[in-house]
Amino acid sequence: MYIRTNAIIYIFILETPITRYTILPLIGLQNKNKFWLEGHIVKINQKLLHIKDQEKYWRNIFRVINSYMPGSIERRILEIHFNSQVFRVITNRFGLMRIKIPLENGNMIRQEDLKFYLLKKNEKLRIELPGSFMQCFYSKEHPSRGVISDIDDTILVTHTRNAVKKIHTLLVKNAYKRKAVKEMRDFYRAFADQGYSFFYVSNSEANLFPMIRLFLEHQNLPLGPVFLKSFKKWENLFERKKKITAEIHKREKIALLLEVFPDMKFILIGDDSRQDPEIYSFFARNFPERIQEIYIRNVMKKPSPLRLAEKQNLWEEFRIPMIFFNSPADILKSEKISVN
Repeated sequence: MYIRTNAIIYIFILETPITRYTILPLIGLQNKNKFWLEGHIVKINQKLLHIKDQEKYWRNIFRVINSYMPGSIERRILEIHFNSQVFRVITNRFGLMRIKIPLENGNMIRQEDLKFYLLKKNEKLRIELPGSFMQCFYSKEHPSRGVISDIDDTILVTHTRNAVKKIHTLLVKNAYKRKAVKEMRDFYRAFADQGYSFFYVSNSEANLFPMIRLFLEHQNLPLGPVFLKSFKKWENLFERKKKITAEIHKREKIALLLEVFPDMKFILIGDDSRQDPEIYSFFARNFPERIQEIYIRNVMKKPSPLRLAEKQNLWEEFRIPMIFFNSPADILKSEKISVN
């Protein structure tokens, strides 16, 4: 029987009628002995967080532009109060805070057990947890199976290989109008119905979290912690992502999940538009007992010879299948590969 213990928490401090301090998102992961917390603290217009189904495209343009102009709360002290203990953490230059909280007796973390304070000059500001907007918890007690999934062009049509289409789609289409990759919902629901936990690791920046989170809900995709890169400012939006930076982010988060859940075996799902095959192969080779299968959606016309050779090597050396596919329906119908 599964019990909820992981958490994504949204935190707000009302500074003006419009602007609030926000941790967006705050991700919590728990095992028997520790509780991992991380999140970006930003100062953002709260109206940007409310996305409506029926709205004009210009409202989304306004939202996107403004979402890339939040002030990150860099080099600031955050106090976390938990079970009569006080932990202090300093945000980095991107407003990111990370902390590990030791646990006793494997007790579950509850929302009411945690209190947050932002230290501002001579003030200690209490950070209140909201009661409504996209506040949710995810958890499994001692889960045994998980899916780690990419987002862009794996489940969400993003056009990562076409900068013009990518920016146009981002500006004019909100979460309700964004297209899901065909048939991926049924593919993911098949895993969810078998009890798999879901974790999303993407190279998209945290500015897009409200859109991504609402997209997952609207498309009825399995919910789970969403790991995104640090907040980005508008003037840096059009910069090309460095290959090594993108790889580091995904490797760090996948390694974290392997550490937090040492008994969990994972299925890795991504696409071939970037470095997912290489990153996933790295973990399959270094943790063969932890990786069950790798699924790569073909965004390119066909896998490169090098990737096909690695697919063969992974199977011959570790019996780990790397499946390149065009349609997930073909996998579900296959006699060789089934979700079980």
